[in-house]
Amino acid sequence: MKSLDRYIMRQLLVGTTIIAAILTGVIWLIQSLKIIELMVTQGLSLSTFIGMTLLLMPNFLVFIPPMLQFDRPELRMITISRSTLSLL
Repeated sequence: MKSLDRYIMRQLLVGTTIIAAILTGVIWLIQSLKIIELMVTQGLSLSTFIGMTLLLMPNFLVFIPPMLQFDRPELRMITISRSTLSLL
């Protein structure tokens, strides 16, 4: 049973980590485009861009966990149905 627990945890952690990284990258890209626009129009430096990006990072983390909650259960149900395991 111990190896089964490790297998399930590894599958969940790897999938969650990959999806969290992708979502963080997408949100960062959207936000960084706004900051780049400020750099171009107002002539801000690269250090200001990095500083503003770091200040926005906690805001990204507010949106990521709720999005992950919707993703993982759906994938678990697909895996269970494909492996013909009982849900009970």
